[in-house]
Amino acid sequence: DRPHDGAVLDVPAGVVPRTAVCACCGAAHAASAGTVKYACCTMPGDASRRWWLVVAVAAALTLRAILALALPYDGGTDERRRYPVVAYLYRHGRVPRYGGAVPEAQGFTARPVLPFRLAAWAAHGVPERLPRYVAFRLSAVLLSAATIALAYGCSRYLWPKDWPLTAAATAMVAFHPQFLYIGSYLNGDVYTIFANTAVFFVLCAVHRRGAQLHLLTAAALGLALGLVFLGRQNGYVGFILAFSYGLYLLRVNFRRNLGLLGVSLVAFLLFPTAFYLNQYRSLGIAYLPFVVGSGVAWVPPGVSVEQAYAQPALSQGLDYPVVRARWIDPVHWFLYLSALFPSSFGVFGYMDVFLPSPLYSWYLVFLAGGAVGLAQWLRRRRRASAPHAASRRWLLSSAAVAIAGLLLVVTYHNFVVLYQPQGRYLLPMFVPSLFLLLLGWRQLSVQPAFHRAVTALASTFFILSGTYATWLLLARSI
Repeated sequence: DRPHDGAVLDVPAGVVPRTAVCACCGAAHAASAGTVKYACCTMPGDASRRWWLVVAVAAALTLRAILALALPYDGGTDERRRYPVVAYLYRHGRVPRYGGAVPEAQGFTARPVLPFRLAAWAAHGVPERLPRYVAFRLSAVLLSAATIALAYGCSRYLWPKDWPLTAAATAMVAFHPQFLYIGSYLNGDVYTIFANTAVFFVLCAVHRRGAQLHLLTAAALGLALGLVFLGRQNGYVGFILAFSYGLYLLRVNFRRNLGLLGVSLVAFLLFPTAFYLNQYRSLGIAYLPFVVGSGVAWVPPGVSVEQAYAQPALSQGLDYPVVRARWIDPVHWFLYLSALFPSSFGVFGYMDVFLPSPLYSWYLVFLAGGAVGLAQWLRRRRRASAPHAASRRWLLSSAAVAIAGLLLVVTYHNFVVLYQPQGRYLLPMFVPSLFLLLLGWRQLSVQPAFHRAVTALASTFFILSGTYATWLLLARSI
C-alpha cells in the first residue's frame, strides 16, 4: 500500500529512535534513520479500489447529462431568470453596465457572477447544433462531478481504513436526488455546493497532515474561501467551518499556523479585490452589499431593491404568492417543515414534482437515526487517544456548527422574511451532513456488522432513489 503524505516522519541522520509516533493514527512504530513512511493508515487496496470513484463519477455524469439534454427550457427552478445574464456573458464576455441598454441583465451586474461566467465559458465547448440553454447546463454537470470527487477525497482523509464508509459516502453524494437534479440545469446552487465542499476537502487534507498547515494547503484554503465568497450567500457558512477549525490549528501550533493562516487570508483577498475592481469598471463605483428585508442586496446606491427586482425581462416579478408566516403559529411551522423536509431530499421543478412517499419515509428514518447517533457522539467527553482523532473530532464538530448556522439562517430568511420552504438552500453543506449522519449511525452500531449493513443499505437506497428520480423527470419531459 502506498503511504499517504500525512504519515511521513523526518528522522535526523544518525538518530535511530526505537519507536516513532505516526502523525496519522498516533500509534508507535519502529523507526529508522532517514524518512520513515508508515502504511498503517492507508486504505487497504487503495489503488485497486479507485475504480469506485471512476464508476460513481461516470454514472453521475451520465445521469446528469441525460437530464440536461432532456429537460425542457426552464425545466429547472428559476432557470429562465438565469438564462438572460448567461446569454449576455456568452455573447460579450463581460457584464453590462447597470441601467444600460440591456435590461435583461441589470439585476445581476453588481452581484458575484462567477457561476454564470463558468456556465458561459463551458458553453463554448458544446456543439452549436444543441439548444443554447442545454449548452449552459454543462458547467452544472461538471461541477457536480467535481463535487463527487472531492467528497471521495474527504472520506479517504477522514476514514482511510474504512472502505465501506468511503464507498457509501461517495454513492450517496453521487445519487442524492436533489443534488442530481441541481447538477443538470442552469443554477448557482451547484457552484455553491462545490465551493463549500472544496473548503471541507482542504480542511480534511490539513487534518490528514497532522493538523499542520503548509504553504500549499494554506493557499488552497484561501482560494477555496474565495470561491465561497463568489457564490450564493447561503454558502457563506463555509467561513464558519474554516474559522472554527482554524481555532484548533492555532491551538495545536499557534506560531506556525498563524503565519500560514495569514497566507490563506492573502489568497482569499484576491477574490474580493477582483470582484470590486470589476464592479468599479462596470459601474464606476464600488460598494459593499447591504442587508435588506429580502436578504443581501447587490444593487447600486440610489436604486431600491424593488426597482432591481422589477425589471420585467429579468424576473417577471414574483410569480409565486407572498406568504407571511408567524413564529408563534404551529400551523405555519407544520406547513413550512412539511415542504422543507422533502425538498431537501428530492422535490423537482417548481416544487411540483415529488418522489413516492415511501422514499421520504425511509429518508426520514436515515435522518433521525443519524441525528440521534450524532448527538451521542457530540455529547461524549472522552479524551482523544491520539492527535489525529482529536483533529478529526474538532473538524467534524466544526462542520456540525456550520450546518446548525446554515439551518438557523435559512429558517429565519425563508420562514419570516420571504416564505420559501425550499430545501435546496440547505444543500451547501450537504456533503459534511451526509458524513455526520453516517458517523451517527456508526455511533449507534453495537457490532461492526450492523454498521456495514447500515452503510450498504443507505448507499443502495440513495442509488435507487437517484435513479428513480432520473426516470421520473425523463418521463415528465418526454
